[in-house]
Amino acid sequence: MNPFLRAKQTAIAAAVASDENSGQRSEFELLMVKLTRDKQALSDIQGTPGKIAYKNEYFETYWPWCEGILSQNEKREDPILIHMFIWAFDIGDLDKALQLSEYMLDHDIQLNKTTSFSITTAGFIARSIADLGQFPDLTLGELQPFFDLVKDKDMPNQVLAELYKTAAILSKEENQLNDALAYFTRAKQLYEKVGVKKLITEVEKLIAEQEENKD
Repeated sequence: MNPFLRAKQTAIAAAVASDENSGQRSEFELLMVKLTRDKQALSDIQGTPGKIAYKNEYFETYWPWCEGILSQNEKREDPILIHMFIWAFDIGDLDKALQLSEYMLDHDIQLNKTTSFSITTAGFIARSIADLGQFPDLTLGELQPFFDLVKDKDMPNQVLAELYKTAAILSKEENQLNDALAYFTRAKQLYEKVGVKKLITEVEKLIAEQEENKD
């Protein structure tokens, strides 16, 4: 049996077994019962590593439901999918995070209208993917599709500046110095205190050295 399907059936079976009215509940309702319990369990975990470990363990329970919505490609402000959109970034599954990000933005599903988050969906994506503490091994190739998705979307200047800063850092690491300088400069334009002045000077020096070596 497909492991995704097995996980989903296990989750529904568990909800059925613990719910007196399960015979009258739809698949969505049963998954919502489980999600409610999982959210309560998460609220009882104080440390971030523990929360991430819990989400890692149970994310796949909900993924088949999300896949069904993605395959239909119609706008649905579905609470299960929206929660898994957030969880995907938390657990570092960038492939699924990108799929869900594209769906959320394509259908204009906004976190600040559907959840307690005050930030827009694009702002959440930018803030999440720009966090090199969360994604220390992030590559420019992994960042690029997220960057392209949100760089022209409305969000706080500070959030967008951090995204440009991350793009610049990764470009510098891959010796794409002209791109790095452009990204650092844009980050500084967006938010003066983003912390790139020394990095700009460093990249300018590296570019000058490269030009000298060409002569």
